[in-house]
Amino acid sequence: RDSSTSRGLGDVYKRQIRAYGDMAKNYMTLPQISQSFGVTEAHVRKRLALADLPNQVLDAVASGDLSMGLAKAMTVCSDEKKILEALERATDGHYVNEHVIKQMLAPDSVTSTERKARFVGQETYVAAGGTITQDLFKEETLFNDVELLDELFLAKLEQDAKDLQTKDGWAWVMTAPENHVYLSLIHISEPTRRRGIS
Repeated sequence: RDSSTSRGLGDVYKRQIRAYGDMAKNYMTLPQISQSFGVTEAHVRKRLALADLPNQVLDAVASGDLSMGLAKAMTVCSDEKKILEALERATDGHYVNEHVIKQMLAPDSVTSTERKARFVGQETYVAAGGTITQDLFKEETLFNDVELLDELFLAKLEQDAKDLQTKDGWAWVMTAPENHVYLSLIHISEPTRRRGIS
């Protein structure tokens, strides 16, 4: 694809995205915008996320200096300064991909599919005050507060260990937070248990 084609497509993308953004600024609801364009509400959400990016990002898309894929990756962050820093790196000759951009903008976040996030659960994490970011284009959720996630993970692991020890009569349960197998179980035989050894 030549540069003139990229610029042409980029300009089309920019005008479409701005049209969605202008409708939202005029207090049109998500269903109304969806109906106006004949697209799904999920599609509208994605376009509005792009419309919220700094003008410089969409200008770079329009000029062909930034791919739409990299612009989409920038929607995981709402900090304009960080986004513009990522934009500068993406357009100054350095090789970057979507993963690199997300690492720049949300370096401490983990996805909801990561083992600790799955073990704790999004509902528990949010109830404890954790914040999330929706990556609309990858259809995944980012947990932003890794320190809180770690605390909840360890607390749930310890509680599960105690519950398992009490329920099944294990001599002890050793937790292994860094392993994929979290609990090591040591069982004592009935005769040993009756002698009071635990």
